[in-house]
Amino acid sequence: MADSITVYYTSVSSDMQLKHKQTYILNILESKKIDFTVVDIAVEPEAKEKMREILENPKAIPPQLCKGDVYLGDYEAFYDAVENSELNTFLRL
Repeated sequence: MADSITVYYTSVSSDMQLKHKQTYILNILESKKIDFTVVDIAVEPEAKEKMREILENPKAIPPQLCKGDVYLGDYEAFYDAVENSELNTFLRL
């Protein structure tokens, strides 16, 4: 599958825990030199609907990771994959 990783996030939030989760994901992907695209649902309202459609969850909030139209997981799943040295499997690389 040639689709790249998409990280759905929001640039508008006062929730420090949410900001930490988003930063963690972006830092790991950058440090491992994994190609990804960041989609800010705060500036692209249609992106929020697309994310929720892929997740099949009308109340889903970022950060979320997808590969094309395939849902990979949320922060907790990403964190677990990193901790268990299974990031490439999680990201389907």
